[in-house]
Amino acid sequence: MFALDSTSIRSARQLVHLIEDAIATGQCQPGERLPAVRELASLADLSPVTVSAAIRDLRQRGLLVTEGRRGTFVSMARAHPPSRLTIDRPAESVDLSSGHPDYTLLPALHDTPVSLPARPDSATRLTELEELFRQGFAADDVTAEHIVFTHGAMEAVGGLLRSALSQGDAVAVEDPGYPHAHLLVDLLGMRKTPIALDDEGISPESLRQAIRAGAKAVIITARSQNPTGVGTTPQRHAALHAIISEHPDLLVIEDDYLAYLTSAPLRTLTGITTRWACIRSLSKSHGPDLRFAALSADPVTADRLDRTLLITSGWIPRTMQELVFSLMTGQHTLHALRNAARTYDRRRHIFLQTLRRHGIPVTGTNTTGLHVWIPTDDEARLCTDLLAKHWSVAPGSLFRINSEPAIRVTTTCLLSDQAEALAADLAAIRAHSAMDIGCKAP
Repeated sequence: MFALDSTSIRSARQLVHLIEDAIATGQCQPGERLPAVRELASLADLSPVTVSAAIRDLRQRGLLVTEGRRGTFVSMARAHPPSRLTIDRPAESVDLSSGHPDYTLLPALHDTPVSLPARPDSATRLTELEELFRQGFAADDVTAEHIVFTHGAMEAVGGLLRSALSQGDAVAVEDPGYPHAHLLVDLLGMRKTPIALDDEGISPESLRQAIRAGAKAVIITARSQNPTGVGTTPQRHAALHAIISEHPDLLVIEDDYLAYLTSAPLRTLTGITTRWACIRSLSKSHGPDLRFAALSADPVTADRLDRTLLITSGWIPRTMQELVFSLMTGQHTLHALRNAARTYDRRRHIFLQTLRRHGIPVTGTNTTGLHVWIPTDDEARLCTDLLAKHWSVAPGSLFRINSEPAIRVTTTCLLSDQAEALAADLAAIRAHSAMDIGCKAP
């Protein structure tokens, strides 16, 4: 814990600066517990009210997280800021860690005609684009009366959480799950409550425990989950539906990020509670630089999010809406999406077959998507050993909270000959590790 010099502290602002400096310089480490308010007040020679104000300011900026009676901690988001979620790798290595789509399979923007609006109506919503998304949601049994546009899926998730929850509230998140969602909960000053996954989707008992522990919202991926690829089975959907229906005030956020690149059915868990939203973004299907998402939500949630966005990031410009509509309805786009979906499925299937032939276990049989999740006893060592063979994969620590170690391999750009070579290298590393363990003295 950093040292406090009470002679230099006269206000909440000065205490904020001292704690912020301690975090920035590493004197306070991610996950470190701060003294209780009264103890900190005594150390700083300030009133508890002043110290509480300083803590509140730091929580609002995502530097601290309060976990009920456990106390206040330096946010774990400081350990892995978003800029570090990209794996450092040598230029000669094969990138299977970034999670990006194959850029050669994306729809060509230069084939998309779009014209600037003839009048300054950039704040208006394009009704044709609304209707396009409304039809898409309805086709997957998602109620689609109220549509909201955002600058990407994570802006939607952040806006939904900010508009419905308060700092310190608990949010149930998948474990393993999408790291930016985990970080976002931390940065909003809320508490992550992990929910486990198995081959059929979210564990019912884990979800039940999270709700009992006070979770007021849950972020779910019902198909092609990142990083595992798991999809909710009909039996699991029924079990989860029964649990969620017992908690009508639970905010259910469903991230359907791969809607345009998967043939797996969407067994939605939205519409069960009074507050819910289903989000579809275009970053994987139409291009990472196309920062656009649409969500369907209940009327109150949609209105709250609309008003939150209006005073933060603002509306989606009409020109962007025109571009998205033209891109999504063009025949060249539809052809490109079908081709990309088939190619991704084939590459992932070939890699899975190759892994099984080499005796390498993977998580789940009910899986689709862009990644393969491979359990391991030592993910750091496995990542290092693979990098030495010029394979860059993502360590599971980026995605995990309490779940078991693993690595994530993105298969979007993995060609057939590479799949065979990677599986062979994995098998050789596993065999060598087993020999090392066998040689250890008891």
